[in-house]
Amino acid sequence: MSNNDSSSKIKSLIKRLLAPTHNIIIQIIRYFVVSFTAAVINWSLFAILTWTFGTSDRLFGIEEKYYFTAISSLMGGLVNYIMSKVWVFDQSNINNRLLEFVIFTAIGAIGLILDVIIIYLFCDVIQINVRVAKIISIVVVFFTTFFVRKLLLFQGKKQHN
Repeated sequence: MSNNDSSSKIKSLIKRLLAPTHNIIIQIIRYFVVSFTAAVINWSLFAILTWTFGTSDRLFGIEEKYYFTAISSLMGGLVNYIMSKVWVFDQSNINNRLLEFVIFTAIGAIGLILDVIIIYLFCDVIQINVRVAKIISIVVVFFTTFFVRKLLLFQGKKQHN
């Protein structure tokens, strides 16, 4: 195989990886990568803020760590939104980008509430290990937010080839 052949194959693979798709399996895989990236950014920013400024000081009677949590969560959500728009979902149901972002974020907040409910049910009611409960919660919230976002925001019109 010549260098040109392998270069051409790599370019073709990259083009396919980046191209818009309606394949639900590819979208789920991309959404996983996006969610993981957003989570790393969320955690990293939170860690940088807490290491830089500490966690015990108070601003308006509220510990700084809660402000840092909000800031890092919003940044993670923004990264998730932008990457989802660019790479996961190629068609939007909503023309107003601000409204779309607000709904996208609200779905994420509902996911957080669902996370807490699942942890409560599995840990306090069913009484299974918290780490197992968290794995179950992550899977449920991941697929729930993916499908709700896809249905409400990014289903778009079907294109016929």
